[in-house]
Amino acid sequence: QVLSGRSHHGDQVRLRDLPGAFGDQLQRTVVPARPDRLGRQQPLELPTRVVSGNHSETVGAIKLGGALTGVHTEIGGSKTETVGLAKVTLAYGTIATTSEGDSTVNTLGRIVVTGADESVKSEGAMTLMTGGLVFEKVGGGKSITAGAPASFVGAFHKIEAGTAIKLTCGASEVVIDGGGISITSPIVTIMAGKISLTKAVAEV
Repeated sequence: QVLSGRSHHGDQVRLRDLPGAFGDQLQRTVVPARPDRLGRQQPLELPTRVVSGNHSETVGAIKLGGALTGVHTEIGGSKTETVGLAKVTLAYGTIATTSEGDSTVNTLGRIVVTGADESVKSEGAMTLMTGGLVFEKVGGGKSITAGAPASFVGAFHKIEAGTAIKLTCGASEVVIDGGGISITSPIVTIMAGKISLTKAVAEV
């Protein structure tokens, strides 16, 4: 239910702006309202970028993106992103990126900080290539999902999440949370010169 472009009783509604270049569309997603200083219900708007086809973006130096609420990106095709120096994304709310095709990101450095959840989903293959530092601090849960092979390359990769870190690729899944590490897969292969088990374990 929409009242003057606002959400009512927690319903969600999208308000479309005029189409931009290359078929891009900018939307604003209105989420459940919160009271302002006078007690009036004011909705929070999440910037949402929707691309109907493939999306290619090249930045020579630094790409900086931020929002007080959150950032949602929806791509109907494949995504290719190249950043010369660093890609920095800051948000108090959720950061969510989905693509219906392959997803490729090449950058020298990548920093993500959010007070809520972060999710990256690709229906095809996913490649995250970082020449230097990858630092991600997530207040909620971190989720990466790929429908085909996923590759993560970085000189130093650090991820911090408040609740859980979840990696999904096809039928395989790795979940890291406060209770431990869970690996679900048709086949698990561990290749190492030496494996040490510090306590008694059981294999089923």
